[in-house]
Amino acid sequence: MIRIENLTKYYGDFRAVDDISFTVNDGDILGFLGPNGAGKTTTLKMLTCFMPPSKGTIMYDDYDVHENSMEIRKKIGYLPENAPLYEYMGIIEYLEYICDLRNIKGAKRKDRLDAMVDTCGLTKMIGKDIGELSKGYRQRVGIAQAMIHEPDILILDEPTIGLDPNQIVEIRNLIMTVGKEKTVILSTHILSEVEAACIRVVIISSGEMRLIILKPDGTTKRIVDLQKLPKNIKHRYAHSLAFLDNGNILVSTSYGSCFVELDPNGKVVWSLTPQDLPELKLTYAAGMQRLANGNTICTAYKS
Repeated sequence: MIRIENLTKYYGDFRAVDDISFTVNDGDILGFLGPNGAGKTTTLKMLTCFMPPSKGTIMYDDYDVHENSMEIRKKIGYLPENAPLYEYMGIIEYLEYICDLRNIKGAKRKDRLDAMVDTCGLTKMIGKDIGELSKGYRQRVGIAQAMIHEPDILILDEPTIGLDPNQIVEIRNLIMTVGKEKTVILSTHILSEVEAACIRVVIISSGEMRLIILKPDGTTKRIVDLQKLPKNIKHRYAHSLAFLDNGNILVSTSYGSCFVELDPNGKVVWSLTPQDLPELKLTYAAGMQRLANGNTICTAYKS
């Protein structure tokens, strides 16, 4: 699990990312959606240890980006918005170069090269230089370099930008295939992209996290505006959402350890906060589930 808490980034006096918090569960394909200039790329650069946060924490399980950046980088595959490709190199030559950087040697190197060519659909283009490839195939090479060291987590910044419709579908299908085995975080400013490929979505605007979309059955049911929750219900660090048959939504928020049920209009039906049960000292809301008898199970950790 990746936990992002109160993440903030300043460039001088300009606040590019403003105190955002969210989680990425193992096996998620999480879309990071927002307009250009919203802070998506800056956030991903902090997630990949490319730059440090001004404030806040990022935890990869027990690893902290401030203290364990080298260990975290080994777990991550990263494709920046502008793929780091050398056009004068051939595909295999370039991937061999990435193997050198990643210290992948011997039989494992050949296995990984063969796997990336196959997984990323590069067989037909294998004899070409990167400069001869279409943008869609260049993106495939970029994804191959991000995956060649078998990372647990794949982070893709605008992976379909500038592609034609056919190329977009091809890259989307590749992402969904990869997402069966890895945790994937991808950024985009196109809503249809996250609707087609992602399980969960975080939306960022002007550096602030505004909305979360949940797609439990592959379709977008509703946008949940967490900013409209009452002030006593802490919501910066949303852990889980679930849609009920009656149209209501169950929300658990790890930041503040609150549980809440919302009706279709976003009105609070009921809530449970640490103030309601002070003797339990709840600090981390993990999840909640509605039972067939109408009761609700809430799970949480205590301090």
